[in-house]
Amino acid sequence: MTEDIGDHRRRIAALYDAWNDDRMEDAYALIDEHVVDHNAGDDEAGLAGVRAALDGVRTGFPDLRYTVEHVAFDGIDVTAVRLHCAGTHTGDFFGTPPTQRRAEWRETRWARWRDGKVVEHWATTDSLSMMRQLGLVGAGGRDSW
Repeated sequence: MTEDIGDHRRRIAALYDAWNDDRMEDAYALIDEHVVDHNAGDDEAGLAGVRAALDGVRTGFPDLRYTVEHVAFDGIDVTAVRLHCAGTHTGDFFGTPPTQRRAEWRETRWARWRDGKVVEHWATTDSLSMMRQLGLVGAGGRDSW
């Protein structure tokens, strides 16, 4: 199948719209079963690992919403997405008890696409900013340089 940048823009929008609307099966349909997630833990391989990780995020921040701010391309098959994230920490978040606080942060996600699905993924999250807003680390200094 021949893909173009417009196809990827539509798929990126569909992926984050599905998350925001809690239609996770629609989101998972855009991820290859054997996806290589470079942020995964040792026991989080393939789509099953992505599901486990995203279920953990959804548990910690059930109202988390992603807003796509920028999309960039490296050739036809690699995309970079800058996201604004906002949600309330009302559940366990990978072992961190709920703080009941709202937080906003940014994420950057890179993906390699093949046949309409994500086959490789990298992410960078502004965790320090999120943790400060949740009261998990002290304030001070800069979040980045």
